[in-house]
This record gives sequence, structure tokens and C-alpha cells, in this order.
Amino acid sequence: MFAGSTLNAQWVLEVEIDGDLERFPVGTAAFGPQVTDTLTAPALIGMDGSDQPQLGCEPLTTDLSGAFGLLRRGDCTFKQKALNAQNAGAIALIVCNTLDELVTIPDDGDITEEITIQTVSLSSSDCRVIRDAVNAGSDVSISLYEIPLAIVWGGPDDPNSTFDGGLNDWTTVGIRCSNDNFGNEVDAANAQWEWVANPVSLGAYAGTTPMVSPSASNGAVIFDSDLLDNTGIPNAFMTGDCPAPQTAQLISPMMDLSGFPAVALTFYQNYRVFGGPGGGPGGGTASFVEVSGDGGENWTRFPVNEDIEVNSATSNPNRVALDISEVAGDRSEVQVRFVWDGDYYFWIIDDVEVVELPEVNLAIERAFFPLTSVCIPARFAPEQEMEFEVQVSNVGGADQNIEAIVQVVNINTDEVYFTETQQIANLGRGTDTTVTFQNSFSSTELIPGDYIVNYRVRTPGEVDFDPSTNVISYFFRISEDIYANEDCAQLSGFGGLRAVDVFTWYWGNAFYIGDLSGSDGSSEVFFTGGQGSLFLQGDSEWTNESVFMHLLKFNEPGKDAFNNFNTEVTDEPIAHPDLTPVALAVVTPDLLNQVGNGNLFEVSFNEFFLVDGSPADAPIALEQGHYYFLFLQLDEDQVEPFMFVGQNSGNITAAEPRELLHLGDGYGLFQEASRRPVIRMRVDITNNTTETELAQEKGFLIYPVPANNELNIDLDLPQLKDVSIEMYDVQGRVINRSVHPNAGTEIIN
Repeated sequence: MFAGSTLNAQWVLEVEIDGDLERFPVGTAAFGPQVTDTLTAPALIGMDGSDQPQLGCEPLTTDLSGAFGLLRRGDCTFKQKALNAQNAGAIALIVCNTLDELVTIPDDGDITEEITIQTVSLSSSDCRVIRDAVNAGSDVSISLYEIPLAIVWGGPDDPNSTFDGGLNDWTTVGIRCSNDNFGNEVDAANAQWEWVANPVSLGAYAGTTPMVSPSASNGAVIFDSDLLDNTGIPNAFMTGDCPAPQTAQLISPMMDLSGFPAVALTFYQNYRVFGGPGGGPGGGTASFVEVSGDGGENWTRFPVNEDIEVNSATSNPNRVALDISEVAGDRSEVQVRFVWDGDYYFWIIDDVEVVELPEVNLAIERAFFPLTSVCIPARFAPEQEMEFEVQVSNVGGADQNIEAIVQVVNINTDEVYFTETQQIANLGRGTDTTVTFQNSFSSTELIPGDYIVNYRVRTPGEVDFDPSTNVISYFFRISEDIYANEDCAQLSGFGGLRAVDVFTWYWGNAFYIGDLSGSDGSSEVFFTGGQGSLFLQGDSEWTNESVFMHLLKFNEPGKDAFNNFNTEVTDEPIAHPDLTPVALAVVTPDLLNQVGNGNLFEVSFNEFFLVDGSPADAPIALEQGHYYFLFLQLDEDQVEPFMFVGQNSGNITAAEPRELLHLGDGYGLFQEASRRPVIRMRVDITNNTTETELAQEKGFLIYPVPANNELNIDLDLPQLKDVSIEMYDVQGRVINRSVHPNAGTEIIN
């Protein structure tokens, strides 16, 4: 019934709901058994006795005997959930992920009890199908099994495929080492791929987490650029056996693929990069696969990991599938080589196979982010009419009838606010199409909180060979009063990148101020402050007096105007003809030292000076229907300053950039598309009335709105009662509490 982990199969969860069948891919666990025969049982939602019962982190109160248990991801390890489900009688556990991605479930060495049930992970959308059906009382039956892959070369029993105990019949060739720190040439032969029993980099900077490929226990191969450059010693750059950047090849033995015209090369990898060919950040990918179909005479290059940005890594492990049919299909003398050509950190390879090209293999190439910022104040949400578009490719072996789906989902509650499905008939192998969804969505009904725009593609009733390419999710937050192009809930601990060595540079975000005026023109919008974060390398303190925050208006109106910014004009932002300066503030060394490295600072409106030199003694009026840029400017380089940036958490795709970087000779984006400057804008909205009702419900009225120094609460209760009043700031913190005994009809202020 159960067996160990297998490499040459794909795990499938088949779900029957009132007679209708669906099949979903799942992620497997590094602990517990795996079934060898089909495992079939009903589905039940597990509950514990906590205030978040579906997480299953405490002993379950639900009897899961003879069933697949469903629990949500979060708060405790997967293995703890599996143990609790096992103790509740489950025959298997499905862990519902918080996002539409499959997770390779890690072990937890702190839990020593034997796990005797199989645990799998399921994407949030697929889990939602099962959970909604169970909650609706439908008849839900689940089957778990694996689909064997047709392996043409390699497999779990082939040591050349799994690198069992060494390189075996693979060879490694050094092409290039850079000069050492004294400028001396270094022998290129030192640029070597190596077999390692524990697949992890030993360099000073790459990290210490081993790769968790299916056959990692018998070793893997690595090009350890980090170790070769510094011998594992921090700051010992260019002192190792082969200083970076380096170039090296790992070459396979000959493969006979005769009789198989449609083939794919698959392998597991763990990859982290700093710079590509030529070295230095932003140089592109450092990893390439080259394939020869004529015994090594001619080679065709396939770049991989092009979406992995500077100082970033793939998931661990990450499975890659490349269609090599045109080069290698039905050929008898095929060779593959992995080429490292770059600057830091490492590339680990394991479990290399050639399989028959899977028929079903879709990929999202591009998806449209429908908002102007990642964080948007709730009052401006109605102005953010969302439209949706996605580009889909068929990289499988057969034409497909596919579905493209878009949803807007609350991350915390899993509530779906919008969904639309488009059908695409007969998408040909090797072709792509752009799907424009028919409906738009207004975020009027979204309350402050965390959301995603989730794009998915699938072939109904089929399991995709590489589900990781079937989803793109965009994070956004409805805030109280903050605009930001990254996660505005984060206040500290940002990661940063070094500034370019120029005398003056600017980095900033653009924020669209929607039109709230309405027919009576009553609403006005005001800038009330800016936020940012900076960092100094080492333990030094800020002494630089030349750090400024600029507020500028983009002259052209409209939500699409950002795309028309003239980057051919190289003037600094304060002199650019497309921008009008509004106000300027000095970010003092005292403020930067007070908040500390990597933490958020805030500059209030009353610390800004207007363009005429006068201090801003009131919030600064903003013209609606325009973008406003908030830039930080640094002059006079001080101890390698870093401009701090934020990243979206997890694997949520970064949103479209609304940022600009000016480095003295022109404009552009920073070197990493998923990173955003932590520069935020706080706004306020007022109505041109003396007393505006905010709430009149159940016997009370609150006015005026907005309030300055005084807030009135007009009570009209049918009988005398003790009234408790709590006031909160925009971060949800209590700032005042008061109790008013025997209140009836009166005004409290």
C-alpha cells in the first residue's frame, strides 16, 4: 500500500463531487509514507478547539476516521498537522495552501512520533473547491494516486540520473576563472562542477539549506561560485581557487533517444544568483542548458532561470522541464550540458531525466496587474476599476482546450470577491494567446485588508506537467491612508541594495490620486506625510545632511499617464518638464539614527517647505486625477549608503512598477523588477462641510468628519446605560478609552 518517494511519477488528487470529476496536482511531503495503490476515501474538514480551528495545530476535535482530512496551512509545521490528523483517525491529510502554489512539504525534526499517513499540499483554489462542496453537504470522494512518467533516459535506478555517489559518467570542463585579488591569472581548469554528498553551498554568503530533491540522500552536483571565490571566508573576495565570475560546463554521457520524437529534459535544481555573464548585478541569468543532437558537434542553448533576479533564488527544490524535441527528438547521439556563466552564488543539479513530452503543459507568460499601487487607501479604492488580461502558452505535446480564470480573493478569509472564466478552444502546441476578460471589478466593496489578484490556467479534467507555471498571483492591500508600491504593513527589517556611486541620485514612487470630487466637488485630498527607509553599511551613524524628500506632481492627468513619462529627458526630477515641484523636506541624520538601519521613518507635512520657501503649516492640497511622485534624494556618498527596498512575501508575484530611479545621466528602473523602494505617501480626505455625519446607528451620531481637536458623540438612547468608548489610530492601536455611566440623551466630546 505504501512506498518511499518516487521520482518518475506525478501525484494526482482525483475529486468526485456529486458524480462530477476533477483532477488536481499535489505537492508531496518529506516525511511519512506514500501510497503505491490508489487511496480512496471521503473528505472531512478537520477542526481543533482553538480560535483558528481549521489550522489543526492543537489536538483535533473532529473525528476523521477513514477520511482524507483537510487542514489549512499556518501557525505550526506540516508535520504537527499530520500528527494531529493521524491521531484523529485520518488515512491521509490534505494541507490547503494560502496561495495557488504547490509546496514540497519539509520535515520537522522536533516531532519524533512516526507519521503513518501520507500528507500532500494543495493549492488554495483547488482546496476551495473541495471545502465548499463539503460545507454544502455534497457527496465528496477523493482518490490519491500517481501517474507514471514515460522515462526515455535516466530514472531513479540510473546513477547517472541521480548522481548516486559521484559524477559517474558525467564530465566537467573549466572555461574561465577571473583574476585573483592581486590581478594574477588563475587557471580556468579550476572552474569545476563537483559532486557533494550534502547538496549545499559552502561559500561565505550562499546560505546553509541543503537541496531537497527526490534523491538528495545519495548526493548531487554543484557549481559553487561562492566557495570558489572566497573559500567560505566572509569578505575574502577573489582569494579562492577560481575567483568570480566563472564559466564551467557539466557534460552528460551520450543518450540514445531513438524512437522518441517528442521529448523533454527534466531536472531538479536549487539556484541562487548575483550576476550573469560578465559579472555584476543585473547581468542576466548565470545558468544555461545546452543540448546537442549530433554527438557534441553542435549545441543549442536554452537559458533557464531568467526570471530569477539579483540576490534571489529558486524554490527548493525547483523542477525544470525543457522541450528539446527539435534538437534531440529521435536522435541516437544526444548530449546535455549545464553551463554556469556568472558571478555568485551556486547552481545545484540532481535527478536529470529525459521523458516523453507531456501532452498537458501550460504556462502563463504575462499577466496584467490592474491597480496603480500595491497599497491603496480605502477611500480611493472605488477609483481603481480593475481590468484583467493574461498571456498563456501551450508548451506541451498536444493541442489543448483550456480555461483561463481570474479571481480577487481576501488572503486572510479566503473569500472570493470576483471570479471570471474564459474558455480557449484548440490552443495549438507551441503557440500562445492573450486572454482579455470581459468583466471589470470595482474594489468599492473591499474593506481594509490583504488581497490577491489570482490568474490561473488549466486544461479541465487534466493535471498539468508543471503546475508552478499555471498561476500568477498579485498581492495588494487596502489601507487606511497609505499609498505604497510594496507591503505597507511592514515597518522594519527591510532588505537593501547598494546605491550607485554618483554624486546625486533619486529613487521614488508614483502614486495616482483618483478623482473623488463627485458632482458637488465636495471632497479634497491632502498630503499629510511621507515615509521611507535607508541603511548604512556597518555600525556607522548618519552624518549626511544631504538627504531630501521631494513631492512632485506629474503634469499630465489620467491613470495611464505614468507610461508617458519622458525618460529621454535626463534632467533631475526637480527640473524635469513633466514634473512640477510641490514641496521639499530635509531627512535629518537625527531622525535616521533614531529609527535605526532598515526601519521606517516618517516626515510629517509640517516638516516640508513649499516651492516659495515657506513652511507647510497645513496638509498640502493635491490635485485629483494626477500622479504624484515622492522621491528620496541622496547627495555625497556616505559609507556605501543603501536605498531600502521591500519585497512581496512568499511567491506572490511583484506588481507592475510605478517607480523611477535617476542616477545623474537618466532614468530607469532599479536592477530587480520585484523590488520596490520603501517610499510611501500618507493622505487625508476632507469634505467641504462644517459637520458631516460619519455614523448614525443604534442611537448615536458622530461629528464632525474629519475631526481636528474635538469629536462629538451625540447619544440618544431609549434608556440609561453605561457607555464605553474606545478610540483607535490607523494602525489599530487603542489611543483612548473612557466610560460614561448612566448615559442617555447627551453629547460626549
